[in-house]
Amino acid sequence: MSKLAHLAEILITLQYKNFVTALELSEILAVDKKTVYRYIDNLIEAKIPIQTRKGRNGGFYLEENFFMRSPNLTTEELEALLLAAEILTMKNGFTYENNLKSAVGKIKNVSDIHTEKKTRKGMIENINNIDNKLYSIIQNIERGRAVEIEYLTPAKDNIVNTTVDPYTVIYRMGEWHLIGYDHLISSTKSFSVNMINRIKTTNLVFIKPADFSLGEFIKKYFGTFYGNKIEVKIKLSEELRGFISRVKWHADEEIEEFIDGSFTLKFYLDELSEVKNWVMGLGSAAEVIEPVQLRDEIKQEVLKLKALYD
Repeated sequence: MSKLAHLAEILITLQYKNFVTALELSEILAVDKKTVYRYIDNLIEAKIPIQTRKGRNGGFYLEENFFMRSPNLTTEELEALLLAAEILTMKNGFTYENNLKSAVGKIKNVSDIHTEKKTRKGMIENINNIDNKLYSIIQNIERGRAVEIEYLTPAKDNIVNTTVDPYTVIYRMGEWHLIGYDHLISSTKSFSVNMINRIKTTNLVFIKPADFSLGEFIKKYFGTFYGNKIEVKIKLSEELRGFISRVKWHADEEIEEFIDGSFTLKFYLDELSEVKNWVMGLGSAAEVIEPVQLRDEIKQEVLKLKALYD
């Protein structure tokens, strides 16, 4: 990720959170604390009113009177941007696909416009302005109160209700994430704030575990691949079991095993270029089952390779 993208993520994080430590920023951005302090200096030089608190629990916060103004977009303009991000892809010759998706995500997250869209399976994805949701989550984090949430699953085919102990919220890859203990599965996980439809404060008091490490959670939970729009299913041979099991490939990956030792790896992505290169690097030990588009693209690459060696 570029320095400019890191600066934008720091600024957006500071705008919504009352106080952020250097350690937390370093874990979110995957950089050392010295780099974080350099970034903060860059923002201060750009006249962003960031205040620093010294000491063991030191960190950064923005002056109360500072707030980035939301882009003055109409509903139609925002919907046009969202549509453009869906259409303009590397497959269509647009080389800045990832940059566009990240930029649109940032605009969507600070926009005052309220809108929603139907997913491919007919469920409603909540892409409304997230200020109220973030305010509620952060308020409950500070009060140490668990929350009841209703959210759309990554596959966007089911609505789930659960109780969560909210540990923190982070801004990552153009999107806000709530990280907390999910009472339904008795485990810590991440929820996309955009996918949360409802938040309700409970009377349950919680204390974040002293051994919880945001950095370690990010390494384990946020995988090599990222996204939630296109279903990808890959069949892998038994010889790859050890390799696949050592790495977290996607936050919501699913593995199905078969009697012959082979298995399928399923997850959701926003675009296919990275996983295409990854699958081709695995050779005949990996076969794309879904989507058909990715399967066809790899087939064409294989035919080109065959022509070279014939």
